[in-house]
Amino acid sequence: MTLRKYLVLVSVTICAAVGETLLARGMKQIGNISLRHLPSVIFAVTNPWVALGILFLLGFFVTYNTALSWADLTYVLPATSLSYVLLAFIAVSCSMNRS
Repeated sequence: MTLRKYLVLVSVTICAAVGETLLARGMKQIGNISLRHLPSVIFAVTNPWVALGILFLLGFFVTYNTALSWADLTYVLPATSLSYVLLAFIAVSCSMNRS
């Protein structure tokens, strides 16, 4: 496997974990929203944390599809599952900083 393929897998892992973290932080600031109330949805997307989280998750989607273009799902899915571990570490460190 080449360095470029490793970088794609690392990018998938980082983009997924960071995107989910940023999205969660932004949505905690906003609170509950309803799809029936369109201005609240637009307000949610304009929150900087939510917008940045969406960008990272778009990066995840692009890099994930790139990885799937050169490898089978049975290889890519286990290789990118480290994002769940990274997400858990980020969540613990964020909760420790708030205490």
